[in-house]
Amino acid sequence: EVGETGVALDAQIGLARAYAREGRYAEMRRIYLAIIGQARRSAGASAGDTAAAPASELASAPAGAPTGARAPLNVARRFEAYALNNLAGYESEAGDPKLAVAYWEQALALLRAMGDSRTLVTPSLNLAAAQMELGEFDAAVGQLEELAGRCEREGYGSHLGLALVQLGVARAAYGQTDEAIATWERVLALGE
Repeated sequence: EVGETGVALDAQIGLARAYAREGRYAEMRRIYLAIIGQARRSAGASAGDTAAAPASELASAPAGAPTGARAPLNVARRFEAYALNNLAGYESEAGDPKLAVAYWEQALALLRAMGDSRTLVTPSLNLAAAQMELGEFDAAVGQLEELAGRCEREGYGSHLGLALVQLGVARAAYGQTDEAIATWERVLALGE
């Protein structure tokens, strides 16, 4: 038996990633959903919090998975956010940006609640890209503006550049050419 919850969850993440590399997406998805379910049970989450994944899928943990009673809340919730982010990426690539958006929004809510600003960058960028794919340009621009502001306030220079580049892309796609140019010029000024 694995004594550390984080180690066991990390092993499950590794297994899910290996399944994805092998094209075994149903198994990958089952493991990620099990991790999410474990984290939610350990946090005492209500069934209403599992809207993006059916409760029946969330309940099926792989053999040897840690129980919610042994899972420290912060570790379990961090892994939940990671699993949600990975599932979102898979769903986006599989052609379901709407489900991807739902997963990324859940991951970001967890990361924000934990105050984990640096880990917000990748899911925020991914969420904005999926929102743009769905034609939700206002939401994408808002997401990227929020991310850029956070990166600037907290001194994450390289992350600020990434957020601003994507904000320029979103503004250009939305027909805001002057704003896009100004945003990209701001990125170039960061390096001066």
